[in-house]
Amino acid sequence: MADNEEGTVGVGKERDVRVLLDLLSHDINNHIYGSMGYLELIESLVEDDEKLRRYLSFSMSELKSISHLVDNVKLLMDLKDDPFTGEPVDLHESVMSAAEAARYQMDDKELKLTLGFSTSECNLRADRFLNHLLTQLLLNSMKYSRNGIAHVKIDAKREGDRFMIIYEDDGTGIPDNLKDGVFTRFERSIHEGDVHGKGMGLSVVYNVSKRYGGDITLEDVTENGEVIGTRFRFILPAWTGKKGDTGDCSGNGKPHP
Repeated sequence: MADNEEGTVGVGKERDVRVLLDLLSHDINNHIYGSMGYLELIESLVEDDEKLRRYLSFSMSELKSISHLVDNVKLLMDLKDDPFTGEPVDLHESVMSAAEAARYQMDDKELKLTLGFSTSECNLRADRFLNHLLTQLLLNSMKYSRNGIAHVKIDAKREGDRFMIIYEDDGTGIPDNLKDGVFTRFERSIHEGDVHGKGMGLSVVYNVSKRYGGDITLEDVTENGEVIGTRFRFILPAWTGKKGDTGDCSGNGKPHP
């Protein structure tokens, strides 16, 4: 087969995969939301049966996880297909939107958020995928929180035409033997033929940070030699266009509900 014919077949297959994924994500999520609606109705009718309410809550959490998994697969495809051009994005608004999404997704956990940057002077050159990066980090913190409460602090420091974002939580931490490959765990599972959803969230974080031309690192937060959380650092470009004032993101670390 000629090279151009092989290329045409490859493009056709990729297009078919995209159409199928769009169809599945739409239809699966519709069924999931419908099922969750019925479960919530049942839950409201069995207020006195704590055991049954617990099972219903678990079922709804599982459905949310399935929906989230489907959305992440589609998101990774979108990252590949959608070229980055950049637009002014307010960091504070993105964080608040991500926090709302994370709390909905994991409503059996609590999120306590502190922002160490200004809430009005931090415009980034980003796009809609920034919200997904932040949501995945928050979900990861909530999932591995201690006693079901995640305390997260997000700071931003201006460095020329970019911002250093420092994200810190007080969770259980990431074991040393997993740190090196934590952002590429999902991709490795695909290449090795052992496909599963583990690591997909941080894979989204990694790929979005790469989209913005930066890198992301992680380290332990320690106190008296003990790990008390995880700190992520990543670079986001500052908005330098005509629309919007970038500002320097200076702030004083105020807690947010």
